[in-house]
Amino acid sequence: MVLSVNCRIEGFSSRLLAVIGEESVRSFARKSGFSEGVIRNYIHGDTYPTLDRLAVLATVGGCSVEWLAVGNQQPVNDAVLTALPYQPDDEEGISSCLIGLNLDWVGVLAENQDFLVSQVITDDAMSPLLKKGDLVVVDISRKQWDDSGIYLFELEGRWVSRRIELLLNGTIRVSGDNDAYSEQILSVSDYKELKILGRVVWAGGPI
Repeated sequence: MVLSVNCRIEGFSSRLLAVIGEESVRSFARKSGFSEGVIRNYIHGDTYPTLDRLAVLATVGGCSVEWLAVGNQQPVNDAVLTALPYQPDDEEGISSCLIGLNLDWVGVLAENQDFLVSQVITDDAMSPLLKKGDLVVVDISRKQWDDSGIYLFELEGRWVSRRIELLLNGTIRVSGDNDAYSEQILSVSDYKELKILGRVVWAGGPI
């Protein structure tokens, strides 16, 4: 039994190559939020992804975690996949990314799917709720300071995640769940200077 499981794990590289398909390794790595070297190590069988990274690879690759890990079940379930645009940090333009999101949730997350984009978390300010490398769905129509929640905004050339809350005195608290990050209090005018991508509405479940 152990031998059978080991054989299936050894087939991981082939399954990963199958989901990458004709896309370049560099492009797939960028969508996943990992370096090209990390993905190539997985392909060559030098290392294997942790469970959280496996989930990201499966989501970006449009397949189930179980199939990618050990080859069980069908690789793709079209009934629960929807294509969302992906906004990278380091290049202009938007590409497409398959998200393992039940189509019934789309109407719950946003009135118009055209306002939903996917993005990889690049910092740990919202840990443990959102960890670096997590794939999230963002509603880019929701950027107002009176709509408290978790937002992505640009800081030093990359999208970072913070909790934004309107206080009773009219100022805005910007904070992280990670105690290593100190909160900041902004005026409305200061908040308007931020480049807001939108509000995080899904990260493995609605937020």
